[in-house]
Amino acid sequence: APVELRSTAGGVLAVRADVPRAGDVRGELRVDRFPFGEVSALLAGTRPVHGTVSGRATLAGVRAAPRMSWDMVVDSVGLEGFRLPPITSTGTYADRRITGQATVRDTLGGRLLISGQLPVDLTIGSVDKRLLSDVVQGRVDLEALRLEGLPLQVDGVSRIRGVLNGALTLGGTFERPSASGQVSISGAGARVDDLGIEPADGRLLVRANADSLVLESFAVRSGGVGDTVGASGVLHFAAGETPASVDMRISARDFVMSRQRDGTDLDVGGAVRISGALHRPELSGTLFVPRANLVVDPLGARSALDLGSDAARALLGADEVPVAETAAQSLSRLGSSITVANARVELGNDVWVQTPESRVNLAGGLDVTMNGDLLALDGEIRANRGQYRLELGVVNRSFSVDSGRVRFYGNNAIAPTLDISATNVVRVAGGSEIPVRVHIGGNYDKPLLTLSSTDPLYASAPETEIISLLIFGAPTFALDGQSQSTVRAVTGILLPSVGGLVEGALQRWLPVNTIQVSTGRGQQDAAVTGTSLIDNLNLSISAGKQFGERTFLRLNTGICRGVGQATQRGASLWGGVAAEYRIARNWWGQVGVDPGSAPCTRPAGDVFPRLQFGFDLFREWIF
Repeated sequence: APVELRSTAGGVLAVRADVPRAGDVRGELRVDRFPFGEVSALLAGTRPVHGTVSGRATLAGVRAAPRMSWDMVVDSVGLEGFRLPPITSTGTYADRRITGQATVRDTLGGRLLISGQLPVDLTIGSVDKRLLSDVVQGRVDLEALRLEGLPLQVDGVSRIRGVLNGALTLGGTFERPSASGQVSISGAGARVDDLGIEPADGRLLVRANADSLVLESFAVRSGGVGDTVGASGVLHFAAGETPASVDMRISARDFVMSRQRDGTDLDVGGAVRISGALHRPELSGTLFVPRANLVVDPLGARSALDLGSDAARALLGADEVPVAETAAQSLSRLGSSITVANARVELGNDVWVQTPESRVNLAGGLDVTMNGDLLALDGEIRANRGQYRLELGVVNRSFSVDSGRVRFYGNNAIAPTLDISATNVVRVAGGSEIPVRVHIGGNYDKPLLTLSSTDPLYASAPETEIISLLIFGAPTFALDGQSQSTVRAVTGILLPSVGGLVEGALQRWLPVNTIQVSTGRGQQDAAVTGTSLIDNLNLSISAGKQFGERTFLRLNTGICRGVGQATQRGASLWGGVAAEYRIARNWWGQVGVDPGSAPCTRPAGDVFPRLQFGFDLFREWIF
């Protein structure tokens, strides 16, 4: 009896068949814009395939020797996020052999034609072997097929272009296939919208050499003239008990991988080799990241904070220091499909990681190793400089990163350890400055944050006093008093917080790597009014920019008002500059001129702060 199915979009599938146990069999299938992928997903539980099919297929002969024919057009077939252009196919089946062809045409006259004969047993009933050992015959012809002339759809990719030419002849058997000929692609390129890049000038040449496919050359450019990635290698077909294998070499030089709108930039270089059995090859070589600005938001991944005192933990909750999921955990999932030997990731001197709370310059290198069937990292990443913003309830304070290390141990059972130090300078009454140091230790599973100060008055103070100093600019015993003292305390909170807001805005607007804004009152013993608040405002700005891989320039400037300055004629400006140059991996020097740690405190009669010159040479040892 005939069966007819109709889709909600108007597609129609009609089947009429008579398949008796003996005698002739007859059947006919007619389809018109029918979404075959949805039906297969519903009936067979397969992954949904998009696209529609139109055409006619027939069945004749007997069960032991059926004959089939088809004339079909498949349109927009593909998986989620990927659609192919229309494909026209015709063919027949008789005498245990499929003969058919499929054609794809572009709008500019180019064509892809695939034709061939396959030895297959489609007997209607049980058989020992469907794919027979007879000769396979096939041919692939590419005649100036232009990708820009095809309705090819890939989510997040636009302006797909390139010209395909060549011919491949297929032979041998299913157990031992062979091929000859070559295929080339020239002028390839595309816009990858999510990454903000548009690779161009792509070219590829693949040659079939009997039992293998040889990638003679592949190259594509992303960035400047020399910012390229290239590859060459060979894929050996499976032969009997010998599985398919691959041997490929990939090299890159300053290849631009990302230029995203949120500020994420990534350039890569290095050389990598992939070799071994195709189902799980071995990867070796070095991946070099000369420049990067990685913008991530680790909130929700995992967080922890553990201060040494109960009172401090009551003020700072356990969610104040977000900690991202480790890179080792993210990479470990790749270990099921690839093995790694002698692989390493090296970071250049212009690699920055930016989160809502921090912006840090990283350097160092990690070995990628195997821990059982999982990938793991072994080595150390260093934090050279940067900023860290510590949230203190309704206010935040910005810290300059002095140094830092994250140590990986090549074993997923051992959490990477942290050793990060940063400093915030608190300006108190009279313009003097007190450095507050935050240290993040412990490991990724349980980071430990401690607060301290090198100032003699606060060197042995409990963390509650340090927190009070950060929030109010004064120890806890100085917070008691009448309403005027309360107003001063609130002012001490609001002014530095305004600096934190300005930092965020300037970071987005200015082409700098780090920026720190500090605000505070220059006179603490006068009554607080709207006018006195402005008249006694001290402001300082520090901005840093990296040039190339070795040089970092920092500019400091500010304005002083109130009793911290000698003149009462208005505001006085101050400024400073420092340059850092990395001589070698563990050696760097710094030269600078600035007014010192307290630019708003100077002897009476000095209109401008006295400048001091300095030169420092640093040597780093890693144990």
